Amino acid sequence: MSHHAPIAIRINSDPANLCVVRSAVESAAQRWGLPERDCHPLVLAVDEALTNIIRHGYACRADEPIYVTLSPLHTEQRQGIEVIIEDETTNIDPSSIKSKARESASIDDVKPGGLGVSIIEKSVDHHRYERRLDAKGLRLTLHKYASTVPAQPAP
Repeated sequence: MSHHAPIAIRINSDPANLCVVRSAVESAAQRWGLPERDCHPLVLAVDEALTNIIRHGYACRADEPIYVTLSPLHTEQRQGIEVIIEDETTNIDPSSIKSKARESASIDDVKPGGLGVSIIEKSVDHHRYERRLDAKGLRLTLHKYASTVPAQPAP
């Protein structure tokens, strides 16, 4: 198996840049072994995370930095991708980032702004928010593996 170097992307916090990151995540995930059915949830999770940074971390300022690093994940059983998203926000406590959706809640009961974190949690195999050790801001680490369950045919 060939070694794939990580892909590093730096964008400004302008929503117009999100399409570039979505395309890069989808292309890298497919290249590194994720079937299309697993790429879509990952792209959705990354998009939600970036939108949350822009909206909540940077208060919709369009000129703040966001760093995205894509790396292949390989275990003996599965292929996958790691996405690390970092920002330079100063006012967000990683322990305060929680989904407002409860497992038993109807979609109608979810408060505005609460679905992004829930979507991230449900779309990836692993997620972790933490402070960046070497700089200000937060780091979100996402892992998505190729599903081992065959795709279900549409009803």
